[in-house]
Amino acid sequence: MASKQIQDADITRGEEGAEWTGKPWLGKWCSIPEKDHNLEAYLAAMGVDMSHPNMKKDQPVTLHTFKKGDEYHHKIVVKEAGYINDVIFRLGQETPGSYNGQQFTVNYEEQGGALVGTIKYPAHNKVIHNTYKMDGQNLTKTSECEGVVHKRWYNKQQN
Repeated sequence: MASKQIQDADITRGEEGAEWTGKPWLGKWCSIPEKDHNLEAYLAAMGVDMSHPNMKKDQPVTLHTFKKGDEYHHKIVVKEAGYINDVIFRLGQETPGSYNGQQFTVNYEEQGGALVGTIKYPAHNKVIHNTYKMDGQNLTKTSECEGVVHKRWYNKQQN
């Protein structure tokens, strides 16, 4: 995990001309860390080392999920940890990506208004299943890796 300082300009880079509406899960979202369920066990199943000095379980996670042209962007930011990853995908298509030298594929589709996807990390033999759906005014993310389930809630932020 990188420890570089992330500036607001780093977070919003590439968002010019983005579409933020049209799907319930599009928008800017900020997690509610105190509501996270089963985070440490989930990160352990993914192979994430919680002892890293920049990794703290109470840090908010920001999502910027938007459409640009035919592609969707799912930008994940943990500002305090120096982490930013812009995952680009097309609905219904397996799309390759990489972060920090790690190769992965994502395949997201819409199911009943929810964004449902699978992320595969072949080098680590890891498969993650994510579902993003509305729960009242909040976005909920349910993730599963190796049988361990994590749930996170997000509040909508101003676009």
